[in-house]
Amino acid sequence: MKPIKSFTPNARIIYKESLDTGKDWSSICGDLDQFIEKLPNANLANPYVSLIFFVPSNDEFFESEDVWVGREIIGHVAAVEEEYGVYDLDQAEVIETEILNNPLSFDEILKEEKKLRSQVDGAADSWRVLWHEGLGPNRVKLQLFLKE
Repeated sequence: MKPIKSFTPNARIIYKESLDTGKDWSSICGDLDQFIEKLPNANLANPYVSLIFFVPSNDEFFESEDVWVGREIIGHVAAVEEEYGVYDLDQAEVIETEILNNPLSFDEILKEEKKLRSQVDGAADSWRVLWHEGLGPNRVKLQLFLKE
């Protein structure tokens, strides 16, 4: 799919840090969903799961940098357990594309991020991957945040 320029809305994200560069997203997502279900004043904002990266995948420190596995929520969260965090993401301009490989591996996502980044001037270091079952198991959105 051809990359398009888009905007992300303001969003509140509950996240948990990945200890394996995001490769453990599936087990973290299950923990997140159970945690969010127990929150009295918060609900899922959409069906997407997000992997949020803070450096490009070709960065020498990529393997040691934090990766957040998160879900966007609607509502108020007074406090969260120590292993979770809450972050308010401001509206941001992104370049977005869909990846439609079958089967889709984590390495293929990293390869697509490098490819997209090479085509975009003004990309910030941060980027994210979004998916949900409605898109299909091997179909994800890849977003590069643009510098302000």
